[in-house]
Amino acid sequence: TSVYTDAAGDPIQFLNPDLWSFWIPWFLGVAALEVLFGIVLYRRGWSWALAIWNIALNAAFAIPVIWLLRSGQLVNDAYLDAAGWPWGGAGDVILTIVTIAVVAATAWDSIEGLIKTARASGTMSR
Repeated sequence: TSVYTDAAGDPIQFLNPDLWSFWIPWFLGVAALEVLFGIVLYRRGWSWALAIWNIALNAAFAIPVIWLLRSGQLVNDAYLDAAGWPWGGAGDVILTIVTIAVVAATAWDSIEGLIKTARASGTMSR
């Protein structure tokens, strides 16, 4: 449920409803692949192939999210209007912080996977 409603009293979605044509299914597919990745990782442990898949999954999430966010397509304009976005002059700062957070989180996960793979394969000592 949204904290904001339209003139008819219906909740205003946070995400842009136009994303349902392609991007929401894309992200649901990436999430399903992440679940499958987690199962395979649990059963087999880290390998170089899984480390590469981890990087690819991170990119499949981060690149579209950043592009949609920076191009103004991720969040519903009606929601932003109701919230009073961009909250003064903070819009660009918030977009930059969110972009850095997405890049940092996905980069950290990718690097961590590479380190765990190197340790598991014996090419890197603890």
